[in-house]
Amino acid sequence: MAPEISSFTKVELKLRKLYQAQDKLPKLIDDDQLEAQSLREYYIKLRVVAKGDEGGEAVTMRELFSRRDGRPAGRVLITGGAGLGKSTLLHYVAFRWSLEAEPQAAAKGACVVGAEDAEATGGLWHDQFRRVLRVPLKILSAVDAKQPMRALVELVREGLNAHDVYDPRGELFFEDNDVRELLFDEKDAVRPGTLLLLDGFDEVAQEASRTGSVVRKVLDLAFTEFDHFVVTTRPNAVELLPKSARVEREILNIGLGADGVRKFLDSFFRDKRELRDSL
Repeated sequence: MAPEISSFTKVELKLRKLYQAQDKLPKLIDDDQLEAQSLREYYIKLRVVAKGDEGGEAVTMRELFSRRDGRPAGRVLITGGAGLGKSTLLHYVAFRWSLEAEPQAAAKGACVVGAEDAEATGGLWHDQFRRVLRVPLKILSAVDAKQPMRALVELVREGLNAHDVYDPRGELFFEDNDVRELLFDEKDAVRPGTLLLLDGFDEVAQEASRTGSVVRKVLDLAFTEFDHFVVTTRPNAVELLPKSARVEREILNIGLGADGVRKFLDSFFRDKRELRDSL
């Protein structure tokens, strides 16, 4: 059963509010006359990398953490080339989690992930995750803390606040104490029901390959102590992923494709057809 809204702590509600505020994609063109595209119209294709019985099959967003045979998959690796939307995908995952669940009927004009998704505009995974933490791993190269737990707190704090472009140090700003409450209980044990979205492993892969580096220690902590995570990377860095990751499912992000590009441009330039046709 999904937790009732009233059962969420103050900091958990703040986290959901943060992601709900991040409901727009970056503009393709810096033009005040063009509206930013809503994440509710986000469209991308996912395909399971050939592993076992799942080879090549399309994956809906709802199915991201469950295999075809019904077994859960909490440790997910998403690969894809540069510019194919891996970061945007994690943006979308956090956004979808933050929303209220809606009746299972796709909204008119909504775009879906991979294949038809009956909850194209509603919240997902409420029964699995109380907390979703989206962080760009490149921040790890600049953290000051040397102790892994403190460095993880700093990483998550900086990651959450980097996403908050709406009210710096306002109601959506996260302090160290907020992050510790999200990650750990009073005995410093990892809280169950937490999903880490670790974006851009390829940007720290070389540092992560050095045993004893802060980057390696933080990743080992995340991969060892957290049962649920999604890590994205370019394919050329997969072999450098620490063994502690123990990936249970590998997903290939194949990008929009010709049909997806057309839908994206139609949505983004719905009132600027001439500009769209010139691209």
